Amino acid sequence: MSRVGILTVDRALVVRGWDAWLAESSGIPAAAALGRLLAEVVPDLESRGLLARFGEVLDTGEVLVLAPAFHRYLVPCAPAQPSPHFDRMQQRVTLAPLQDGDRITGVMAAIEDVTARMDRERTLAGLLRSDDWQARTAAIADLSQHSDPDLAGTLLETLRLEHRDFNVLSSVLKLLAASNNDVTAPLVALLGEPDIDLRIQAALALGEQQTPEAIDALSRAVDDPDPNVRFHAVESLGRLRAADAVETLARLAAGDDFFLVFPAVDALARIGDVRAVPALVPLLDRPMIAEPVAEALGETGGAEVVRPLVGLLNRGGPAAAVARALARLHERYERDYGGGALIVAEFQALVDAAGTARMLDAIASCDGADLRPIVTVLGWLKGEAVHRALARLLGHAEVRGDAIDAIVRQDAGVVDILIDEVDSSDPDTALAAIVALGRLGNRRAAPRIAAALGRSPAVAVAAAAALSRIGDPSSHDALLPLLAHADAAVRQGAVGALNSIGHPDLAARVLELLVSDNATLRESGVRIAGYFGYAEAVEPLLRCASDPVERVRRAAVEHLAFLDSPQALAALASALHDGSAAVRAAAAQGLAHTSRESAEAPLLAASADPDTWVRYHAVRALGELGAGAARLAAVAESDPAMHVRIAALESLGAIDDDESAATLRVHASSANPDLAVAAVRSLGRSADPRAAAELRAALRRPDPAVRLAAVTAYRRATTADAVAALQWTAAADGDDGVAAGAVEAMRAMAVRSGDVGAAAVAGLLASTVEPRVREAAIAALARLPETRVADVVRGLDATQPSLRTAAVAALGRMRRPEASAAIRAALDDGDAAVREAAVFALARLGVRGVGLKLAMMAREDPSRAVRRAAAAAEGSR
Repeated sequence: MSRVGILTVDRALVVRGWDAWLAESSGIPAAAALGRLLAEVVPDLESRGLLARFGEVLDTGEVLVLAPAFHRYLVPCAPAQPSPHFDRMQQRVTLAPLQDGDRITGVMAAIEDVTARMDRERTLAGLLRSDDWQARTAAIADLSQHSDPDLAGTLLETLRLEHRDFNVLSSVLKLLAASNNDVTAPLVALLGEPDIDLRIQAALALGEQQTPEAIDALSRAVDDPDPNVRFHAVESLGRLRAADAVETLARLAAGDDFFLVFPAVDALARIGDVRAVPALVPLLDRPMIAEPVAEALGETGGAEVVRPLVGLLNRGGPAAAVARALARLHERYERDYGGGALIVAEFQALVDAAGTARMLDAIASCDGADLRPIVTVLGWLKGEAVHRALARLLGHAEVRGDAIDAIVRQDAGVVDILIDEVDSSDPDTALAAIVALGRLGNRRAAPRIAAALGRSPAVAVAAAAALSRIGDPSSHDALLPLLAHADAAVRQGAVGALNSIGHPDLAARVLELLVSDNATLRESGVRIAGYFGYAEAVEPLLRCASDPVERVRRAAVEHLAFLDSPQALAALASALHDGSAAVRAAAAQGLAHTSRESAEAPLLAASADPDTWVRYHAVRALGELGAGAARLAAVAESDPAMHVRIAALESLGAIDDDESAATLRVHASSANPDLAVAAVRSLGRSADPRAAAELRAALRRPDPAVRLAAVTAYRRATTADAVAALQWTAAADGDDGVAAGAVEAMRAMAVRSGDVGAAAVAGLLASTVEPRVREAAIAALARLPETRVADVVRGLDATQPSLRTAAVAALGRMRRPEASAAIRAALDDGDAAVREAAVFALARLGVRGVGLKLAMMAREDPSRAVRRAAAAAEGSR
């Protein structure tokens, strides 16, 4: 008999399904259960807290698993076989929502009898504690080989019998997804069933199975006699991002069955494999699918697709779709190769007047989502019409930032148009125009921007920032009145602009400000005098350190450490006793920029200040000076403020002695994750040989933040063992952020000279076999300096073709002659996938001197895919 039962309830928790297994196992006939509240059929459910779990599923729509270790059972039943450990059947219960469209109508419970398994586990656990090593070995072998397929088998049988009930169907598919068993083979078998609906559901379910067998079966199912089965098979291949199905999908995309053409193109876009490009380009000539094909090319193509995309635009094709494709292509090229300029140059060389006009016209018919890529592409065009269009777009909040970015890439002709916009009645447009003019840095704009300084605080701040970037001395007098402005942000903007301009009359003016009766002017004067360090302003600045107004004292204290005066150090130490905590904190920060001899004693005293932020800045200053290890250890242990304890641990990382390292090792295993993170990260700076063991242990801590801290600490490591630990983390860590951090840490190590750098390159190459971090590892390899190109080239000698393909991909992004030469050699690789990758890489690099080789490969290569890629690359040259 099966060891799995199914019950269903509606939203009121009334039993609607009670199968034969449940009836036999519980002794409650179906007639006695159906139509009754579940709480009446199983009276103790509420007291055991299990009824609430049904409510959670109804509320959230999520699948819940009730583990037997915690809940023991849902429906009380006697064990099917006598049990030495349990008087009730132990049950693993999976709860899934029943749905009608988007509405949850009830809950399905799959109840699995796991009594035998738990009996065996308890017995085996006893054997594992045995002193007999042979018994322990046998127990481990038994545990590793045990697998229980009953749940998956029951669910598949339910799918076979109940697939027309979409409520049941939805739950079964969710339960299958939550199953730990491989159900690919039985799902593939269902694709051969005569029932069309069953084949459709099998195709849908296979779209969740990341196995080669699922991809093979779905690739065959695209030729199913029923169009709906074919459609869902294509969609599932797209969900799986099945690169091995590219040729199959390309054939469908080029076919005449428009019911499959669109999903095939969409699937190719989702897969993003360059092998699809030669099949997609000709489809741009089919108006009905030109738009999705263009977007697919933006996801998969390289510089070779700019010409067909621009040709489509010039011929009257969909401007918004072409803009989306080109913007996406530019984004990918900039990210992967640092070569976005190549896409821009190709576009500018190919677009004609009709294409430009069509892009300008598209602005009027597009919403915010489509406007962004259009603005990006407009930024690659020139001329007054483009300038005016971009200026008008400053009034669109959703693309204002993109319009500014596009404007700053224009020539000086856009300046006069933007100057007119400074006086726009729309304050947001005026503000954006000021920002753009500041980034352009043209002095013609300075007078009009200076005239805007008297407007709202937001405009005044933007105008001051723009004038700071322009640096025109004529703005000096207009900025001075803002030094007394009531808004601190406006004052700071004016100070920054005046400091940037550095007008010769400023020194004399500042001396007047420092003795002004207006405290706001004295503060502004302090910030300017402290920035320039005028010799004649030292005495007035020292007096301001005792000013009766707190904000003036604080500003002065912030600059004392940078004055060339012994009196300044004494004033800093004195400020640690100021009645204002803000002034004391500024003094602690300033002492970090002085000598250890003069600052250690006052900072040690400040580390016990009653204000938490004074203590925080004091311990950070001690760390920067490499002082006070014993005091920092005490603060890390017992300060009442967590951020102060963390700062102390971070400061200890800068002090390379045994006492500091010992403190960090203790806190690295702290139950408090914040302390553990700070200690682990600081251990990365320690030369203590015992730090390595703590970092390895931290990589296995349950908290991902601690693991990420260990990864960060390893960036400073100098051993091959550290590379191995990072490579293991990139492959095995369950947190995507930690895995990506491990890749980036290997990149940081790879830039170093010597054996450790070479080992890190090898670690990055090895990490490319892991699908989750493959792209990040290739991108990291591509960003390595010229000194590491030879190490990446060695990846072409790897035994695994996938590693050689990754090396080609990384070398193709480097845009260096020696990298291109290595890729040429890969054209003769024994593996077709490597040769194909080399063809695409050379095509994207635009390497000269390979035309004859590509032509020969297009005729003679044994791989059809390579021949097609070579022909496409040769045709685009």
